[in-house]
Amino acid sequence: MAIRHIAELVTKNSNTYADVAAFQAEHGPVGGNNANVQSVSFEVLAGGNGVRRTCVFTDTTQMDAFFPQLANDDASKTFSATRTSLENI
Repeated sequence: MAIRHIAELVTKNSNTYADVAAFQAEHGPVGGNNANVQSVSFEVLAGGNGVRRTCVFTDTTQMDAFFPQLANDDASKTFSATRTSLENI
C-alpha cells in the first residue's frame, strides 16, 4: 500500500519566496531528487515563508529509507520540517 506524506518546510530566516524554485535555490532540492520517492510535488505556503512538500512512497521501507538521509543533515538545515499528514493511499 502506498503512503502519502505531507510536510511544511519553513525557512529559519525571514525570507519569503515567490515560487518553489526560489525556495529550492536557497535550501536545495529538499527531497525532490531522492531516489526513494515514487513522486514528489511542492507548492509555496500562503505566507511565502516555505513550501508544502507532498511525497508518495511505494511502502514503509521506501519511506524509512528517505527520512534518515534527511535527518543526517538536520543540524545544518536552513529550514524546519513539520509533518502535516501521513496516510495510506
